[in-house]
Amino acid sequence: MDAWLAVLKLVYFWSLVVAVVSALVMAGSGFFVITWQHAIEQRRDAEMLRYREDVGEQLAQARRQDENAEQRAAVATERATRLEKEARTAELEVERLKQQIAPRHLRRAQAEQLIRILQAHPFTLPVVVLPNDREAARYAREIINALAVAGMTVQRTPLYSDQRTGLVLAGKRTPEYNLLLSAFELAYVPVVQGPLEPEFPSQHWEISLTIGSRG
Repeated sequence: MDAWLAVLKLVYFWSLVVAVVSALVMAGSGFFVITWQHAIEQRRDAEMLRYREDVGEQLAQARRQDENAEQRAAVATERATRLEKEARTAELEVERLKQQIAPRHLRRAQAEQLIRILQAHPFTLPVVVLPNDREAARYAREIINALAVAGMTVQRTPLYSDQRTGLVLAGKRTPEYNLLLSAFELAYVPVVQGPLEPEFPSQHWEISLTIGSRG
């Protein structure tokens, strides 16, 4: 009987031991699982943070590139505008120089305007032409032809001085003078006012038209 009791006590003792060990094992397993899970979460958070930092750096780099591109585009646009302005200025200067050296001509519209104004009151006009200047002679011929069509009487005389330039209307401010000056101005024919040529004494002529060199 005592032997059975001893066996029962031994079995009970080892059952407690097994129960305690099982409980410790389960507790340890739970702690390990919690610790492992916590480690995974920390690693995930670290990777997410690193990912966000990488994305942020890429976005910042892209913005810097966009800003640089915009700056380069602005500089290129400004340079293109400046070059275009310089080219336009150069074209205008070339055109101005061409006009300065180009032969003078009385355009058809200018001739028609002169004829329309002068034909109502034709008069006799002495015209002085610079000799030995083909450009001046050609320009004088075009003007004289228009005056003749308007019914005016032109008395052509050579100019013995080569110092005269341009189209010069000279003399007293008579009605004929004012009419001719107005006709040239309305026809947009460049003309300047000056003194009578010595070839035409004032007692014989009150006005004269001189066609000098291009100048």
